Parts: sequence; C-alpha cells; structure tokens
Amino acid sequence: LETVKLSDWQASISVIGEVRASRELVLRNEIEGMIANIGFESGTEVKAGDVLMQLDFGEEKARLEVITPELELARQDVKRLSGLVSRKAVSQQEADRVAAQLAAAEGQAASVREVIANKTVIAPFDGVTGLHDFEVGEFVPANTVITHLVGDLDNLWVDFSVPQKYSAVDTGTQIEVQVSDSDGETLAATVQAVEPSISSDSRSLKARAVLDNQDRKVKPGSSVTVLVPVGEPRQIVRLPNTAVRVDTFGSYVFVLNKDAEAQWRASRRAVTVAGKEGFYSIITKGLQAQEVVATTGSFKLREGLLVYAAKPQSPAATTLPAVSKDTDDVE
Repeated sequence: LETVKLSDWQASISVIGEVRASRELVLRNEIEGMIANIGFESGTEVKAGDVLMQLDFGEEKARLEVITPELELARQDVKRLSGLVSRKAVSQQEADRVAAQLAAAEGQAASVREVIANKTVIAPFDGVTGLHDFEVGEFVPANTVITHLVGDLDNLWVDFSVPQKYSAVDTGTQIEVQVSDSDGETLAATVQAVEPSISSDSRSLKARAVLDNQDRKVKPGSSVTVLVPVGEPRQIVRLPNTAVRVDTFGSYVFVLNKDAEAQWRASRRAVTVAGKEGFYSIITKGLQAQEVVATTGSFKLREGLLVYAAKPQSPAATTLPAVSKDTDDVE
C-alpha cells in the first residue's frame, strides 16, 4: 500500500550535448623555419605570454644589428638638422631628406622585428597544452599545428539543440547534464546564450549553458545527455511502476477504500501517466492526496476485491496474503 502524496514536477526532454572549453584554440606558426627552442612540455600548464616555441631567427637578428646603427645615426641627424632649419642654416629639402632616411630605417627595423615575432609562438592565455613530439633542430612548414591550448577548465560550455516545438528555452534556464560514465549522476548548469533564430536545416534551436567544473569531473569534448525542462511546473503523484496497470482502455491503478465493515476494497481508477523516472511513474490526473493505492501485487486485483494488509517481510516490501476467494494480497 502507498498513500498518495503530491509533489512538484516539471516535464523535461532529453537531448545530446557537447562539452566545450570556454577558452581553447589551436596554435600554429605563421612562417616556416628551424626550431631553436621549445618552451613547453606536453600536457602542462602555461601562463599568458609564455614562449611556447621559437624558430631560428639568426638571419633576422644579424639584419637588425646592421639596421640599428643606421637608425640611431638617422635619429641624430634629424635632431641636429631640426635646429639648423629654424636658423636658416640648412634647407628644408635637406631636413626632409634626413627625415625620410629615418622613416625608412625605422620601417626596415619594424619589418625585421615582425619576422622575429612571427617566428615566436606565444601563449595568449593561461591554459593546458596538448601533446607534441617536436624536437629542437626540426624544420616546420608554415601553418603547422604547434599545440592545442585549453584554458579555464573550471567553467565549461555545454552546447545543445532543442526541437522547434520546445524553443521557448531562454537564458537563465536551469538544466541538468549527465555524463555517460557518471553512473546516472547529474550536474547542474545554467543556459547562458541562445541563438536568435531556429536553424532552417534542422528546425532546432541551439543553446549554450555554463557548467561549474571546479571538481574537474567533465572534460572538454565529452558527449553528454542534457535534460531541458519544458512547460510549467505542476503538482503530480509519484507511484512505483508496479502500481500502474495498462490495458486496451489505458492506464489505471487500484485505489483501496474501506467498506462499511472497515475492510479494504479495491476500486479501479483510470490515471494519466506523463512519463517515468526510473522505477517511478509520474501521474498527472486521476488521484487525490491521501488516497491509498495498491503497489506490489496490484496485478492480482479486480474491482470490489476484499484486500487484507499483511505484516511487512522486509523494510522495503510489504506482502498481503490471500485470505479467501474474495481477497487478495497486495502491497
């Protein structure tokens, strides 16, 4: 036997989602060259600004050493001639020529520094590097993948899509995330952003939720099950699946009422089942609070049958023995 109790419940749909790091990118080198230095090991944490790889820039360094004295000389000439022009000691044409030489030297120096910068791969943010098998002295072509950098593992994104029918999902909606190897454990996440329009290809709406991952239970790239609430919360009745019977007329349970002699009698009652949660059925219509329903053994009941409750055999189950042809045992 079980006494009916009302509880709050909200329907949900189950969709597949993908876990992504909120900060991640693939780092590549812009130009080809020989590796002169590797500043990280596979799978290690790095800080923003750390040099991850340096290609050989000996030629650029030599060019910069040649340009630097010329640049300094041009600066001195411009400074000296600027005072002479004001006193009419030199022509404006001469001053312009020296200024042009300075600009050209500065441009050459900037160009060489840019090449050196392009031969240096720097971490743009704090994160964890991927695996690599590079060696110093190895030649790498342009656009080679240096590493996969993943940052901020404490807060992950969960991207998922819901069918057009359930596109009312909005920012701030609380969802549940279940990882395939978590033994049914669910993690709470909050919808952070929703696409402004429904996809014309899949007729679904894409959304993104933020998952607190400070305990590092989930890894980026994981496929997860996302439970998205739909509709409005309502009060329902949870009953063990064994209490609900189904035939050609629909779902029903046996409600137990006491007759004039204060004995339990079974009465068939049609109910509406909205879904199941594990071993329980969600009843939305047909029952009232405090009514008594037969659970285990209900398959043996029929309308008007006299029922006696037996003593419990275990903390988890109560069996009711048959007393006569007109009685049956239920729990």
